[in-house]
Amino acid sequence: MTTSHRTPARSLRSARARATSLGVLAATATSLALVTSTAPASAAPAAGTRSNDVVVALLGGDEGGPSARVQGRDGRLGAGCQEYPVRYAVDGAEDDWLLELVVSDRAGDEVASVSLHGVGAAAKGRTEVTLCRASVRAGRFSVEGVLTERAGYEQVEHAVEGDTFWLKRG
Repeated sequence: MTTSHRTPARSLRSARARATSLGVLAATATSLALVTSTAPASAAPAAGTRSNDVVVALLGGDEGGPSARVQGRDGRLGAGCQEYPVRYAVDGAEDDWLLELVVSDRAGDEVASVSLHGVGAAAKGRTEVTLCRASVRAGRFSVEGVLTERAGYEQVEHAVEGDTFWLKRG
């Protein structure tokens, strides 16, 4: 019997891929217009009559849906384990949302993460992630994540607009 374990990096990548796929699907659906007619296009209804033969269907997308963005701040990688600030903003979401952020080092390895829930966190603010100098090297870091919006039993994931920041040896 084989057991499969999903790492946080793999689950974040798959969530990002699902959010991107949903965005492409929504854009395709938005641009799709179906026009069906039982009469030829050149045939016009007689004066004073109504034509119920033409059906127009427009498929709407996820326009104006919730979005989120994050921003890390350049600084110094201090001795030991330190807290580093990350600013975030969630726009257009109801109260029941979950923002999962992951900080990766220059090699792409996840080195820190934080989750914020809309019930207990402000839609815009600052949070902190803990990084330890013994386990990371100074350099470029990126912060990205997934915004999950919940409506009853339905959950929709949206990719978060990420950011890159630098921590120099302190």
